[in-house]
Amino acid sequence: MGSEFRRDEAERLARLGDSFCNVAMTDKGWTILKWGAAAAVVLVVVAVPLRPGRTVRVTRERLAAARTLWDAAKIIDYELDWDVSGAQTGRYHVEVRGGKVERLTNNDQPTDSHAPEYFTVDGLFQTIEESLSHCEHPQSGAFPEGTQIWLRMRTHPTLGYPVKFVKQIKLGGSRGTTGYEESSSARGVEVHVTRLQPIPAP
Repeated sequence: MGSEFRRDEAERLARLGDSFCNVAMTDKGWTILKWGAAAAVVLVVVAVPLRPGRTVRVTRERLAAARTLWDAAKIIDYELDWDVSGAQTGRYHVEVRGGKVERLTNNDQPTDSHAPEYFTVDGLFQTIEESLSHCEHPQSGAFPEGTQIWLRMRTHPTLGYPVKFVKQIKLGGSRGTTGYEESSSARGVEVHVTRLQPIPAP
């Protein structure tokens, strides 16, 4: 039981130490937490095996490698099922022909979208890239100062498409009229692709 506790604790610290980015680095408390967690990871993460299906931190290099696999697969006709939970919820079914959305349902009901391309594999890649850009360019103003964003993903080993994407956001607190910092709030979403079925060419 002791070894299981150490393994779980190491994984928790690993996720904390390597996954978040600060929208602003002026929050000293979070900086100390980050480096403290990173130091703990150095001590214990060597004992944690890399489990199959584990998510990894989102980076430009990993996204590029996954996109290369997906582009090389040349799959433009397919059916895609994916779920989203957290701050947003839904169960989507997408039918893609020639790279374009032909049919889209949410919770088994037909749905219209002004940007249906976001529900395709390419759209999932774009969503992840835009989330990463918010981390890399805090001056964009997408989130308040002091916000921390955790981004992790898992991609298909041979086809490259995103299988799982997790975004957790801890919004930075703001100072009220009294000068005290108001408490921050947390939110997040998790996307999980449950099925991708290529459609053979006629």
